[in-house]
Amino acid sequence: MSLLLVPTQRTRQTQRRRRRVTRVLGHPAWSCPVRYAPHEASLESLAWPAMRQTGVVFAPGSTAVRRDVFRGKVWTATPFRVVRDGSDLLALAIWPGEKMLAPTHQKALLSSRRDEIVRTVALPNLAAGRWELAPFTWKLTTKLSLLVPGASFSVDLFFGEAVHLMMWYVNFERPFQRTRIGIDTFDLLLDLVIDPDTSHHWKDEEEYAQARRLGIITDDEHRHVQQAREHVLALLDAKTGPFDERWRSWRRDLYWQLATLPVDATTVPAPQSDQVRPIGMHHETGPMSRQM
Repeated sequence: MSLLLVPTQRTRQTQRRRRRVTRVLGHPAWSCPVRYAPHEASLESLAWPAMRQTGVVFAPGSTAVRRDVFRGKVWTATPFRVVRDGSDLLALAIWPGEKMLAPTHQKALLSSRRDEIVRTVALPNLAAGRWELAPFTWKLTTKLSLLVPGASFSVDLFFGEAVHLMMWYVNFERPFQRTRIGIDTFDLLLDLVIDPDTSHHWKDEEEYAQARRLGIITDDEHRHVQQAREHVLALLDAKTGPFDERWRSWRRDLYWQLATLPVDATTVPAPQSDQVRPIGMHHETGPMSRQM
């Protein structure tokens, strides 16, 4: 789970990976406009196969709020700048300084007690619906998020201060649904961390297993995650879609300002169903989000 969780591995090698991932993901939140270095038309060709989505789209540079929603209750709310919103690809960006809402235990997850807090606080509270939100600020990196309608995963590209690609980070999650202010989804905990040389390792498999035992992740969602794992590895092997080399050239627009959460970020109704919708099913869409 990219927002909350850092790896829980035992070997020295994975501990080093864990420290690296923690440095990159560190504090969540940044939001600013961005641009893609190659010609705009090439964005269409970088989407990976999925269903096409119809309806009103978000204008480039506008604000779209990504909310993680579990059983109708908001778990996180983060304002992004929209890079591109097409029928088969939604690209969002965030960078240091962005203010978001996250569970009150968020800061503790950056401490040495991270694993204990996830196991004994975060996941049990999530399963029971017991959590409160608090302001949180994204720091350290710029993140480009690539989402495709109907896909049970999204791909984040993390860029450092020198504008170099630090990693791809795959979140396995519910297919997003549009709301009046942005999109709703839910992170299903399992992640895949991919280095620039495309070496990779799985992350948070223990948390994923605990979430299944607690009933946070259903059998149907697990089936979709298993299918998505194969899909992601095939895309990575082919170096296509989110792993196309051209995405490395993406740069944010330095003139864009940080986005702001709307006052109703936690009260806008979630779509009627917050369950997984497989590729090929129709997603309803909402009106355009608030403009800059």
